[in-house]
Amino acid sequence: MDKNSFIAMFRKESFEEATKLYDKFKIARGKGYTVFTKELYTPDIWKVLEDISDNFIKIDSYGIFEEAERRIIAFNNYEECFPLDLIKITVKNKFITLNHRDFLGSIMSLGINRNRIGDLTVKDNTCYLSAHREVTTYLLDNLIKIRNSNCELHIIENEKDYPKVSYDAKTINVNSLRLDAVVASIANVSRSEALILLKSGKVLLNYYVQNEKSKDISLKDKITIRGYGKFIVNEYLGSSKSGRLKIEILKYS
Repeated sequence: MDKNSFIAMFRKESFEEATKLYDKFKIARGKGYTVFTKELYTPDIWKVLEDISDNFIKIDSYGIFEEAERRIIAFNNYEECFPLDLIKITVKNKFITLNHRDFLGSIMSLGINRNRIGDLTVKDNTCYLSAHREVTTYLLDNLIKIRNSNCELHIIENEKDYPKVSYDAKTINVNSLRLDAVVASIANVSRSEALILLKSGKVLLNYYVQNEKSKDISLKDKITIRGYGKFIVNEYLGSSKSGRLKIEILKYS
């Protein structure tokens, strides 16, 4: 595959990332080396690459968490461990409630690029974070507070201690199964605001950017709305008295 064909698989907004990835792809395919990316990528990048994995080059991705959104990409990796660490961040202040934004903001304030860390899961003032191994030591040495509260950091090495995926369930009522209607209801925004999210590439359907507002969703579809979270269309619950469709949505928590 030549460079132009490779880059054409991605959105125009991803041109710079696609160019860097082509260089790694070319080295791995030409020389048979195992090559890992130094950044973690979103599904609109890693899913495209996984789909072209073949007998000539193996391409896979890993983000520690089950169904991780942000992942390191590996070319020709058959034996080596991915250079990722799972870090547990604990805040023992019972008088505040911290959220995803608090933890991410504190990490970013250290000057770490967003693409060097992966997914974060937060519960009861404890955050589990996947991070590229090259930034792990820096985080352990320099992240001392979340908001204004002291924190403790530890690397979780035993996979048995990795947090399990959990969901929050909610029911939405929509006029149709069109993606724009479902996005508007899930994100609790107007239909016009949902269209803006779609047009700006912030909505992924089953890990691919989806701009088509009239696309119908199906059971078990995964919908990612950047800035709002990741969701599963879990179950159809019939119709309301007004004739609107009732759908159970699971949000990754």
